[in-house]
Amino acid sequence: MPLSADEIRQSFFGEHGIAAENSEYLLRQFLPKDRDAYFDDIRNTQPACKWLFESEHGEEARRLFWEIFNTPKDLICAVIRKADDAYCGFCDLQSFAEQSAPELGIALIKDYQHQGIGFPTLSMLMERYTQVTGCRTFISRVKPLNAPSIGLMRKLGGIPQGMASLPEIPSNFALAIDGDMPLPDNADALAAEFGASSPDELRNHMLLFQFNR
Repeated sequence: MPLSADEIRQSFFGEHGIAAENSEYLLRQFLPKDRDAYFDDIRNTQPACKWLFESEHGEEARRLFWEIFNTPKDLICAVIRKADDAYCGFCDLQSFAEQSAPELGIALIKDYQHQGIGFPTLSMLMERYTQVTGCRTFISRVKPLNAPSIGLMRKLGGIPQGMASLPEIPSNFALAIDGDMPLPDNADALAAEFGASSPDELRNHMLLFQFNR
């Protein structure tokens, strides 16, 4: 009998709230102290969201934002550097109990990007989920312009599966979105690899990868 979402979550984090770790990093449940670091990163890197901090309704908006971010539909881990207990960002498995291939996600704070953290983090995330559930198939969506993430997905063994729609934005919480995305320099090659009829079709779509562990 398949495990319920609550059973998966309980087994995934264990009694100490830690999902996985290596010599440098650990993946654990979010703690209240992580909230400030999460919003500090948004404040420093997403100008379109400055209203979350400058509006008279900012505190209520951040509360709602936090509730949406911590949806029970997703399995979210804080990525922590063990040497100094620094919050580096988060990784997650989206809609993990609703689909046979959970969707990988990762967002690292700017100071911790391009340091080789993504590969061990997502490797540990998938390995732990497979240990708990037996699931060996995962997917990920990446923007065509995000060359570092595309490289990471390839390094993890991601197999191109075509194009996918952009993530849905909750109807009760309006966020700024990119609109028509510009095309990357290698648009022709990506279009051919991911089955687009033309490079222009990459606009407002994401690249879909599948992982078979």
